[in-house]
Order: sequence, then structure tokens, then C-alpha cells
Amino acid sequence: MAKMPWFRVYSEILDDQKIKRICRVTGESKALIVGVWICLLALANDSGERGRLTISDKIPYSLDDLIDETGLDEDVLKIVIDHFIELDMLTVGNNVALTYEIKNWDGRQFKSDNSSQRVKDWRAKQDETLQKHSSNIIDTESEIESEIDTDKIEIPDARSDSADYQSVWESETGLLISGFTEFKKTCDRFIDVGVTPEIFRTAIKEQKKSEYAVKRPSGVAEWAIRLVKKVNDNDKKGNIEWAHEMESNQ
Repeated sequence: MAKMPWFRVYSEILDDQKIKRICRVTGESKALIVGVWICLLALANDSGERGRLTISDKIPYSLDDLIDETGLDEDVLKIVIDHFIELDMLTVGNNVALTYEIKNWDGRQFKSDNSSQRVKDWRAKQDETLQKHSSNIIDTESEIESEIDTDKIEIPDARSDSADYQSVWESETGLLISGFTEFKKTCDRFIDVGVTPEIFRTAIKEQKKSEYAVKRPSGVAEWAIRLVKKVNDNDKKGNIEWAHEMESNQ
């Protein structure tokens, strides 16, 4: 499997309490501690099994190797790594030899980042949904008029997970999710009020056309929720008009 040329780094790393504690007890700067951690993440990303610090399948990185990679003195690096282990950021496995492993790698570096099949499955799912609701869902690939025809948008009952919204965000903006906790809260809110991934996509496109910058998913949230409200109001208006028409025909 080809190596991933990139990995995720979240901006919240600067406010991480573990990082702050290591800085405090070692007396080292945040730049040094964060820099060492980023080095370890990069090495783990390039390993045969992402998340483990290995040069090859059977050769793990030794402390001397990490000294070469970071350019730090042995005493300084050993203290920092010991704190990473103590605070459960780094673990030491004992398979063939002692191997450093990044704790919770899969929780922060999504498998979908390195899975072409995951992308194919998602696209197939979107194609199937669009075909099923082709008469009701707006064509998001065509140019959207400034006034959205909400009669063409349907809010399906099916609930989506955050991966669907994430795929829409990254494909439409070219930006990665920086704060996953905040993004998960936004997705939960979307699900509660009925914002589907396709409505989220429409909101992003509409906001791009406005004077507002599209920087964070939470910044598009109110735009998308107003769109859902407009759809619901149109549906309600349509039902009332239908009821009046039935009464007049009796």
C-alpha cells in the first residue's frame, strides 16, 4: 500500500493540557515539545504500519534514531519521550523488539484518509441517493441561482454520520477539519434539525457566493439551518394551500 504523504494535525494541539504539563515540568518551550511530537507523528505516518515508529517491518526506531531525526541531545529527548509515555500519548509495544507507538492514532488519523475504497463507497452512496431523489433534490453540480428553489430539496429521514458531512466539507472547500470535537457537535446539530449532507453542500456554495468567508463548518451551520427552515415553511405553506383547495371543492 502506498504511503500517505500527509497526516492530520489539529490546531488544538497548542492548548493540549498534556503538552502544557510537559512544558511546565521540563522547562522546555512549547515549540520544542510540539516539534518533537510532530516529528514522531511524521515518522509514524511513514511507517509500514501507520501509527508505529518503524524503519521497516522488523526494525523499530531506536532512541539513537530519534536523536538523529529530532537533532536533540539524548538527555533532553529521553526526558520528553518518557513524559509522552507517562501521559499516555506514546506507548511501547514489545513484539519482536521495543517499538514506540502513537496512542489513539486511528482515532485522530481516519482510516478513510488512506482508503480509496472508502471514497468509492461514499461516491456510490451519493449517486444512489441522488438517483432515488432526483426529482426532489437540487442538482448541486449546476450553477445555483441566488434565490434557492427550495421546492426541489427534500429532507430525507435517513440520518447521516459525521463522515458524510466531512466529505462534503473537504470536497467543497479543499480544507481539512481542524477541530474534530467542534465539528462533531455541528454534525449532531445538523442531524437534530434535519440538515442533510446535500443541504450542507448547498449552504457552502451559497455562502461562497456571498460576502462571507467560508472558513469553518460551524460558520456555515446557521446558513444551512435557515435553508432547512425555508424548506419546512414551504412544505407547510403547500399543505395549507392544498387543504383550502380541498375545502373549496367540497
